[in-house]
Amino acid sequence: MSNVISMQGREVSSGLFYKMLDRRDSYSHNFICVTATVLLLLGYSNCVLAQDAAGTIASHLPAQSAVSSANTSANSSLSSASKSAATQAVTNGNQTLTNGTQPVTNGTSLITNITKSDNTNQTEGTSALDSPSEPSLLTIFLVSDLQYDIFPVYRENRSLCDVGDVGDEEKCEGGLPSLKSFMEDNHDNNSYEIWLNAGNTLGGDLFRTLKFKTALRAMQDLPFNATAVGSNVFKYGGEAGQSYLDGLNETVVVSNIDPAPRHKSLTFAVENCSVSVIGYVDSSEQDIHGVSVKNYTESIIEEVERISKEHQNDTKPIIVVIGSSTVNKSKAIASIDGIDFVFFSGANWSQDAAPSKGGQNVSQYFCETVNKTSVNKTARVCSLKVNHTSETGRFIIGKMQLPITNSCSVANAEFDVVHYQNSTQNKEALDLIKTERRRLQRQNEPLTENTKNLTAERDICSYSECSLGNLIADSMVAALRSDGTLNKSSTTIGIFPASHLRPNGTIPEGNVTAMDLYDLIDQDAYIYSVLLTGCQLKDILEISIKSVNNSNQTDFLHVSGLLQIEYRNEHENNSEIASVKTVSAASLSMLLREIDVNDSATFYNVTVPLTLLKMENYKKLLGAVNASYHPVTVVEAVTRYINNTRFLLLPAVGTRLIPIDSRPAPSPAVVCENHMATIVIVTLIIAALVVGLLYGVWRWRSIRSHLMPGYINF
Repeated sequence: MSNVISMQGREVSSGLFYKMLDRRDSYSHNFICVTATVLLLLGYSNCVLAQDAAGTIASHLPAQSAVSSANTSANSSLSSASKSAATQAVTNGNQTLTNGTQPVTNGTSLITNITKSDNTNQTEGTSALDSPSEPSLLTIFLVSDLQYDIFPVYRENRSLCDVGDVGDEEKCEGGLPSLKSFMEDNHDNNSYEIWLNAGNTLGGDLFRTLKFKTALRAMQDLPFNATAVGSNVFKYGGEAGQSYLDGLNETVVVSNIDPAPRHKSLTFAVENCSVSVIGYVDSSEQDIHGVSVKNYTESIIEEVERISKEHQNDTKPIIVVIGSSTVNKSKAIASIDGIDFVFFSGANWSQDAAPSKGGQNVSQYFCETVNKTSVNKTARVCSLKVNHTSETGRFIIGKMQLPITNSCSVANAEFDVVHYQNSTQNKEALDLIKTERRRLQRQNEPLTENTKNLTAERDICSYSECSLGNLIADSMVAALRSDGTLNKSSTTIGIFPASHLRPNGTIPEGNVTAMDLYDLIDQDAYIYSVLLTGCQLKDILEISIKSVNNSNQTDFLHVSGLLQIEYRNEHENNSEIASVKTVSAASLSMLLREIDVNDSATFYNVTVPLTLLKMENYKKLLGAVNASYHPVTVVEAVTRYINNTRFLLLPAVGTRLIPIDSRPAPSPAVVCENHMATIVIVTLIIAALVVGLLYGVWRWRSIRSHLMPGYINF
């Protein structure tokens, strides 16, 4: 093979050719390296420029709300529908902050940092609120006066939807499922949000039968940031209302009750500003068993001063007050220095709530500006005018938009009303509503059958023993027996005031339902147990027997079957107890034993309703007695008592209250007559009979000895 290679008409040796080729490869390699280096430098420069541009834009754009996805349904971010203000995780660039909730030292406020999502390269220490271009927008959503209106209603007639139709959006609308969907879905990602409940959640006829449990479950299912309560929360006593507050302890705010709830106020940090929400209860009732309601004005002022002192080195906080009251009382609260807004419930029932002027929905809300007396400032007072009989005023939410400047001042606040009845119904809320709707339907199902018409005896129940009163007293005692038998921890004495039976209420003949029992009692009440001495028990019963057979008196008490009272009627209104007997809870027998009515050392467990503790003539005696609350009402006790009986067994009448003569007449003298002659005659006859008998025996033996030789007659 030749070592000569021809290239473009020239002949070169193969060795020279490969040298030339290596030289070209070296040039190519150098060219590629230089080019790649230049391109890398250009790319890095463009990347840096892009990042700088992004940082510049980020410092001028409003930040977006971003909440850790793991806590979206449970945290308290104001820019999302949250379940409570208890826990929160806010995303800050690539770092998750878990300091969302920090209780302050006095335990009355909860600091919740609410921030929009930050850009990664935003300059440290700057905020979107620092931009002079546009203030941040805070949106406050207001719900009030639900009055237990949490069940969907038929679109055509506004009545409650049956269980089978709940969830059918063509037939039904509104209620808890629609409200929850609206709260979770209808929010603006470009603004901060606070969801407030101004109170009056409880009330209406459903509260009479459902009490607290259903409302509590519904409120726990709704993502409010702060919740106020109306005076209805203590309608059935302080202990029952306190259990409702305890169930909402993460969001409920009340500043003027004792024992105090977890929060008197809640404070939310919005960038470099803060919004504090203070709650209060306006209760005209002074005698709330188990709870002391303090002056709400003084309590609010005290909380405002505490919050202001806490932020004295920061910008002035925006202070909001929520609660249930009247328009004029709310205006007086708004005039307090430091308060910016008052959102209250109850405007539709307030006589001084004049129609608002200006705006599209003026008939559905009340909102006015109040001038403060001590400083040249103003505050806003707003409320919804919920109308549960109106198609357009039933399922409404208030919406106020507050532009907040970088100095944390508010200007041009706008209030309006939005409707939620057509919102897509939330599935979880639907499940809860279906369960509670079945419970409502069961209240109209037969419990047992009554074979006796009790209408005729209803009139005498207010002043004497009757079957209805005996049934209620026995049911109350049975409700507190854990195992149905007498033991040291149970009670054998039950007392129920006749004045709390409805004047026209009775148990009808035929099927008996739970609703019949609710209609029997004027006001259902929770049951308490009190420890009374024999002396105290006597004093209480003597007030009762003064009303016996006296229709003008209202203090008569029905007692349980294991209590027997003997009394004397001296003269009108001056009866006295002769004896009181009961069955000892520790006794294995059912024998009645007399109670020493002069004893002040031995105590007896007595079952009473809350209504008795509040009656004027009895609370003087029972006011100093420790009363133990039981989470069962009188109607619930009667329902349990008769629930498993095919026929209603009514207690007998006449063995519990026994009148005796006040002065027993002396026994008439017995005249002893002289029966001596009769005695002598009878004695002689008996003697003659004995002698005759002896002679007959002797004679028989003599005859026998003659007829039977060998018979020896001794």
